[in-house]
Amino acid sequence: IEVTTPAGETVVRRLLTAGESMEVNRAPPYNVVIGRADVARVTLRGQAFDLPPPSPNGVARFEVK
Repeated sequence: IEVTTPAGETVVRRLLTAGESMEVNRAPPYNVVIGRADVARVTLRGQAFDLPPPSPNGVARFEVK
């Protein structure tokens, strides 16, 4: 997972293992890139978030506003 600001500053860049979770404690906006999106679960503001369709290589990209 990679989280960056609109200016390109890296907030977090981590490789998560199966079953591991993480939380981003930063005020939006920020951009998120998730690899292996087909097996990732995302919660945004306490609600399940449907990831956009991943690219052919399995990567999903979205913006949190």
